[in-house]
Amino acid sequence: MTENKIFLFPHSVIPNHIRKYIPAHIIPTTICKPWYMEIREEESEFEIIFPDERLKPPKNFLNLIKEYKIWMKDQDKGNALFMIMEKEIWNSEETPRHIKTLIKAENKESTHINSLIYDSIKWHLILHLATEFESDQFDIDKGIKDLTRKDPPLKDIVEESPVSMDYLLKDLISYGIDPILDERIIKEIIEAWINLFIKYIENNSLLFTFSKDIFYYLKGIFEDALTKDISKKGILPIKEEKAENHLMIKVSFPVLLDNARQIENFLSGKDLICLIC
Repeated sequence: MTENKIFLFPHSVIPNHIRKYIPAHIIPTTICKPWYMEIREEESEFEIIFPDERLKPPKNFLNLIKEYKIWMKDQDKGNALFMIMEKEIWNSEETPRHIKTLIKAENKESTHINSLIYDSIKWHLILHLATEFESDQFDIDKGIKDLTRKDPPLKDIVEESPVSMDYLLKDLISYGIDPILDERIIKEIIEAWINLFIKYIENNSLLFTFSKDIFYYLKGIFEDALTKDISKKGILPIKEEKAENHLMIKVSFPVLLDNARQIENFLSGKDLICLIC
């Protein structure tokens, strides 16, 4: 297993609280980052890969992210990660002129956005916003867990209710807070990652995720693809490796011979490992 490259997928950062539970034999060897995302000091042990230079957004990209998030907040549009999925966001009449100007900054002679640059900017925005959203959700999760370790400030004053705060907080933890919320967002994040990094992924590469939602989404869509091939079974078995504080699950995707969609074609013949803490 260690002879093959193990790619962190489709995340761009390994949180420290996840890193400490990863068994030595499946630690990702390679982290793929979108352009303009910092390399952390603790990531020095990994191979860091950025997309092809042709896919590098304009130098004003970080300013674009900032302006986009400010606009989303001012317009009460909800989370920026969710809204970026809209296909025609750059051409929408609601999108302010200064944001469109930032996007078109290196296409001054064009009356429309170059297709490759447009796609690359969108893919980079998705991965940057997803990483930030993921980090925010982990902070919330950590805050809830920290609260369960402390006594309530009014513990000696207020009578204990039948449903204690400690019980409610632990109930929240039991559900978990997964940074990725729905299948539409998962699909867009995965497609963005594949489009930016597919040239680096070999057929025998291993993929590593710490999101069970991503793991089961990919397993599900691949099984749907298998049902169209009568020569293959539609259910993929999962291998489990249990430890005291985590669960490791793995699925092997068989080779698809028929024309498959982008994600299923990318997964064909590869193994996906998921760490659940």
